[in-house]
Amino acid sequence: MIHQNFEEDLPSSVSFFYLPGGFDIDRQPAFYKWLLTRFKKMLSKKENKTKEELQIEEMLSCSIDLSDPKYLSPILMQIKEEILPVKF
Repeated sequence: MIHQNFEEDLPSSVSFFYLPGGFDIDRQPAFYKWLLTRFKKMLSKKENKTKEELQIEEMLSCSIDLSDPKYLSPILMQIKEEILPVKF
C-alpha cells in the first residue's frame, strides 16, 4: 500500500499504521447514495470480478464498521517510546 501511494523512498523514521474505519451508505447524501447504488448495479452485472471488486460489492451491500481500539495500540506505543521521553 505504501509503494502504491508514494513514488519516492521514504525515510525509515516515517511510520505507517493500519486504521480501518467504517462506511454507512445510509448516512451518505442522496446524490452519493444514488451514485453508489448505480455503481453497485454495474458491478453486479460484471463477469470475472477481481478480488477487490468482490470486496467492494460486498461493502456496498450493507454498512460496515471495522474500527477497533486495538489498532491504536501501535500508535500509542510509539508515542510513549519516542515522544514522551523527550524533556522540554
